[in-house]
Amino acid sequence: MLTNKADIETKDLNNRTPLHYACSGRKTENVEFLISKNANLEAQTKDHETPLYIACKEENEDTVCLLIALNANVFSRSKDGDTPYDLVEKSGNETTLAILLSGIEAQFQN
Repeated sequence: MLTNKADIETKDLNNRTPLHYACSGRKTENVEFLISKNANLEAQTKDHETPLYIACKEENEDTVCLLIALNANVFSRSKDGDTPYDLVEKSGNETTLAILLSGIEAQFQN
């Protein structure tokens, strides 16, 4: 798809981009590839879910770590008002929670 100059920000009916789909999978290299092609880290679905939100929802720790390192917005809210932190806190995934907390701390300092 991308070798034919396809639009990296193409959206489906739910406004999900290729990056949203990549963040729901377990292949961080796909996320890295899309980011190298300037995929929008803050693109939102119809439910206002960002790629970071989806990676947190799927408990995809490697992708969460990558997105945090790239300064993805940890304060974005879904249509329901939840942040990525809210999702992870509810899930009880302590590793992902620690990654998010480091991102929150870094974004507060900036």
